[in-house]
Amino acid sequence: MSARPLPPPWLRPAVRTALDAAAPCVRCGACDALARADASPQVLHLLALDGRLPEAEDAGLMRADPSPVLDAACPSRIPLSGILRDARDEQRRRHEARARHDARRARLERAAAEAAAR
Repeated sequence: MSARPLPPPWLRPAVRTALDAAAPCVRCGACDALARADASPQVLHLLALDGRLPEAEDAGLMRADPSPVLDAACPSRIPLSGILRDARDEQRRRHEARARHDARRARLERAAAEAAAR
């Protein structure tokens, strides 16, 4: 029997605790029946827990509705709403950090160009 991989560090402690108590996903599709057709919670949570947030975003992470109804529908008691919410928040933080980095780099390049022109 293989050990369960460590949860990503960006999961809130409450979600991490609930995930530790949950059974593995049995891929029953109960959560998919309650979600939007273009964003499968089953696929999204597996990608997110695997650390593949860009792929999860491509699969509809930002459009997914992290409703507590998903948690109630899951026979494995996986905290789907918490995982999806935390993954979406982490992906937003990553986008914001990338935008800040790009803006800083542009400012530094502009300042270097102005200094060279003087």
